[in-house]
Amino acid sequence: MKAIVREFLASMRERDELDCILPDMLSELGFTVYSRPGRGTVQYGVDVGAVGPGRDGRDTVYLLSIKQGDLDRATWNGDSAQAVRPSLEEIRDAYIPTRLPSQYRELPIVICVCLGGEVREQVQTQVENYYENNKTDQVSYETWNGDRLAGLLMSGVLGEGVILDDLRSHFRKAIALVDEPEVSFQHFRALVKGLHEKAGSNIKDQLAAARQMYVALWVLYVWARDAENLEAAYLCSEQVTLHTWDMRRHHLENKTKAVQALDAVFNQSLQLYSVIAAQLVEKFEAHADTLHGLSTAVNSQSPVDVSLKLFDMIGRASLLGLWKAWSGALANASLKEKFDQDRQKLTNTVYQAIGNNPALLLPLTEDQAIDVSLALLLMGHDPDAYPEICGWLNQISQRWHASVLMNTSYPCVFGEYSALLDHPAERSEEYLKEATAGSVLMPLIASWLEGLGLTEPLCVLRQLHRDEIPHCTLQLWVPEEGSEDAIYVGDTDTGSVISGLKVPDLEKIDQYSLLQELQTATASANAFDDLSCIQTGLWPILLMSSRANRIPVPPQMWLPMLVRTNDEEVQESSGSS
Repeated sequence: MKAIVREFLASMRERDELDCILPDMLSELGFTVYSRPGRGTVQYGVDVGAVGPGRDGRDTVYLLSIKQGDLDRATWNGDSAQAVRPSLEEIRDAYIPTRLPSQYRELPIVICVCLGGEVREQVQTQVENYYENNKTDQVSYETWNGDRLAGLLMSGVLGEGVILDDLRSHFRKAIALVDEPEVSFQHFRALVKGLHEKAGSNIKDQLAAARQMYVALWVLYVWARDAENLEAAYLCSEQVTLHTWDMRRHHLENKTKAVQALDAVFNQSLQLYSVIAAQLVEKFEAHADTLHGLSTAVNSQSPVDVSLKLFDMIGRASLLGLWKAWSGALANASLKEKFDQDRQKLTNTVYQAIGNNPALLLPLTEDQAIDVSLALLLMGHDPDAYPEICGWLNQISQRWHASVLMNTSYPCVFGEYSALLDHPAERSEEYLKEATAGSVLMPLIASWLEGLGLTEPLCVLRQLHRDEIPHCTLQLWVPEEGSEDAIYVGDTDTGSVISGLKVPDLEKIDQYSLLQELQTATASANAFDDLSCIQTGLWPILLMSSRANRIPVPPQMWLPMLVRTNDEEVQESSGSS
């Protein structure tokens, strides 16, 4: 286990990686971390400042200067701005006299060079001589190399007394099998669930569990990055974020230091998810603007594989884009522009992918309604994308109707891969009834068609339901009272349905409006508004849970967007008349 952690540390970068996990490691060891890495501030060589027990047991100030990989001649005293010796001199000459908090100025001080790797033999003597020549009665020097850091992690966050043997086994297997993403993910998910359950409701235990999940995710991510296969890391990052939120939501009214620390770990987990997701989506973006580019990149002759992978990827890209939209809404002017640019880029990627890959013009399974919902929500944030939305919805409606008539790969309720490979297995009324017993996809599409006033495709969809699959129950999922305790941790046996829905006729909208029926049905569904992520404005968490745990996106997420659009169209029509 220690060898795994040591190799992980050696592969970590200095900025936004090593400096992310070291503060949590020190906190778990009983240190008080008073200074964390920051951007845009003068640090005078100190990446992390902490106070904890020294070698003699006395409170001691530890000033950490963090460097990536091994320490050699170039990184010890070279021309690089990140050279170690100039940083040590900054700490001695500037940080200690002017920046050290006043309450710690009488304590012993240890200046630590923290390395993911080792001190190379070529500079070992120089480093030791520097330490000896510059130590004082108050200030001493230490090197924390990869082996020392691995030992500290193993005695703290990842310690044997902290993570039980069976969970440690899951952790090791998750790391060892990153090239088998689904297996790696199953083991890591078992680790996360086990840590969560072990923590119970005690805030300190929850904080420890959250830090363990976060550091374990870092280990998995670095190994996956080195293996050039981020699939498992992405899936696991969603689970860590969701489980950390599930612990955090119990203390929304509490502002203790432990709760603030848990909140910080949640934000760090969310940031790490964003990093992993962005790197994964980059590969998606590279092929999105090429005709059949993504379909070819799947590298499979099976249209089922192509459909499953492409809808999965637009769901992931859309979710990341929605997180960018959320971040931009909360950011200051300078950061808002960057988040908005990121969101726009992801929006462009999604509709380019749809336009260039016919496999995305008709879902294969009802489960893909989740990915369709996420894509529509993202594109709905951009008024310029409405032509692409309309074109996509029109294609889905037309192709859905044609596929049922011709008995070729129409959307079905099956989820098993083998069943999808055989679908449609036969041309019979019994099979059709089984394959299309119910649908969340059809009312989703119909709602957007009504909201956008698209008469022709809505007529096609209504005809399909009325004449070809009248047995199909149109329904949408909504949270219920117990959903708050279930949805974040992957318990899909929750919620209720709005059923008996119909595809509306825009020419008779005064007789039946799907949007109005949904408004009426959801107006009394208080469970949605009571969800912690909705109350706190952290609505993308619900979408992340929908995507990760395969729970349908509730209509309350997209209904306001459609009602607003519909009302604007009515007002424009009234004004022009």
